[in-house]
Amino acid sequence: MPRSGEKPDRVARRIDRDLFIVRNPEPGDGPIVAALDGSPQSWGGFKTALALAKQLDRPLVAISAFDPEFHYVAFNSISRV
Repeated sequence: MPRSGEKPDRVARRIDRDLFIVRNPEPGDGPIVAALDGSPQSWGGFKTALALAKQLDRPLVAISAFDPEFHYVAFNSISRV
């Protein structure tokens, strides 16, 4: 548990969990944005963003990243196995 007045970078070095820091929160009703690239980590981030959106009663926007060159190379190499 962080001590009162402790800097976020010091806390980040001592924990083994994800850390979300909001330095200058501004009021607003904009969406929470989650980026998905198909990796397990991005799905975990999406689940976290979904929970935040529900808790804060904010809309959620999911953005998907797709690299066609990577998938072309990856699937062609897999097809030869």
